[in-house]
Amino acid sequence: GFFIFKARRRELESDHGDALTLMNAFDTWVKLKTDGRSSTRQWCKKYGLESQRFYEMAKLKDQFKGILAEYKLLEREDEYDSNDDESSAKRRREGESTYEDRKKRRELRELRRKHRKEPRRRRVLKMEEAGEESGDEEEKDELDIKDLEFKLTHDLDKLQAASNFNRSLTLRDINLLKIVLCSGLYPQLAIADDCNTWRKDSEQVFHTQAKPFVVLHPTSVFANQPDVLQSRMGVEEGITTTGHRDKLRFSTKHELLTYVDLLETTKPFLVNNLRVPALQTLLLFAQNLDTNEDCRRIVVDGWFELVIPEAHVGQKFIAAAQQLRSTWNRLLELRLQRVEGRKGGVELYHATRHASGLERTLARKLSEFLDSRISYSFRRLAAAELERLYAGTKNLKESDLSSSCLNHPTKGGQVVTEYLTYNCLSSAVFEKDYGGALMKHWNCSRCGKSMVVTIAEKLKHEDECRRQEEKESLEKKIRDGGAAAGSAASQRIVEGLRKEYFCDKCNETFMFTATEVLKHVRGHDV
Repeated sequence: GFFIFKARRRELESDHGDALTLMNAFDTWVKLKTDGRSSTRQWCKKYGLESQRFYEMAKLKDQFKGILAEYKLLEREDEYDSNDDESSAKRRREGESTYEDRKKRRELRELRRKHRKEPRRRRVLKMEEAGEESGDEEEKDELDIKDLEFKLTHDLDKLQAASNFNRSLTLRDINLLKIVLCSGLYPQLAIADDCNTWRKDSEQVFHTQAKPFVVLHPTSVFANQPDVLQSRMGVEEGITTTGHRDKLRFSTKHELLTYVDLLETTKPFLVNNLRVPALQTLLLFAQNLDTNEDCRRIVVDGWFELVIPEAHVGQKFIAAAQQLRSTWNRLLELRLQRVEGRKGGVELYHATRHASGLERTLARKLSEFLDSRISYSFRRLAAAELERLYAGTKNLKESDLSSSCLNHPTKGGQVVTEYLTYNCLSSAVFEKDYGGALMKHWNCSRCGKSMVVTIAEKLKHEDECRRQEEKESLEKKIRDGGAAAGSAASQRIVEGLRKEYFCDKCNETFMFTATEVLKHVRGHDV
């Protein structure tokens, strides 16, 4: 039975991971509900799925939308909430009640009354082939309480429209969706074992930060299609040696698995997995990024090591990730200010407009960042390497002491941001290139200043300059557009207060506020 279900589910599977597969299954279930030509219960049984879970997903979706709308993070839609009672449903639908709706409610009441009165029947397991339906099941489908409740408490047209939208997602949209999901799951990441190439499909091994040697859950898409991971995680576009004790495998397709849960039974299993690009994910969400002198070597959270062959490419990627993280945090701050009501009037108006523009910019820049393809090596650090990973504070150079950046108290190097520490990695085991400590002439494209800086000072200045530019831009919009926005806002309020007023003396109808009516009457008295 399991292998039959496994084969049938292939048409629902997405090679991006379990989350996208679940979305495909839910969209198909919604489509069947909307069409009404076939039973969703029979469909679920055919594919080995639990129909109750889809009802729960629909309720959770409504609850999350309600929470986001309550805190003004999502526009509130005029649709029925599954938690409301029937009377509030009628009010929210503006009193519209078709004959079909009334008929369904009567049927629902009759079914509930019948269900309460009839005694519980003993359930007997039957030997049936997978997908076969008994006559009893078909009769239950005709009188399905949950199906009636679902149709009464949800707008099927809107669900179908959302389902059609999900089916039209482009690869760029899917990549953005994956990175947003990963932002909530980090640091729940797993890296493939180096020896997976020689293992059987069912024996693929992965390593997490908390637990090594875990395997994929049998229900995962990647357990059913292991070649998807092998073709992306095992690609070697060139092998080179740079003085390191190991060979570095350079590729543009290194990927990680992000997972929702780690389930331990007879073995530790990764549950609900999603594949994400390694370099971009780590640079965007890492809690600690440590670099060497020229930013060709990056250690992430003391666990992963990234090596980029060309120094200027590494510096460019770190600067891009820095800008994206700063923009993302700024956008969250603006949204939360709106939730907390810390700004009002014209300032809130401009902050909301600024947040909308920032959101579009962030989506575009994130897509470009995720589409970037560079060759780099990627591996998991061994426990023994951590002992001699950092340079420490004993051998600080004169250039480090004279730098405007603070020195890290234990790792050494300079603290550029709360998550980025520059030049703290020991170079004894990697390379002997001290070009990163040299001071170079550099012109800032934002403020136009010409200065002589190290790489750390350059990264820090870019971050500070970007923050100052965003602050000045918002202040300028408020200062220059405040009067116009204020008058426009006042005008909208006044228009809302105007009502029809018929003047007997003029024999005309006007749209006046209460104040304007008084002025008009006084004009006649004069």
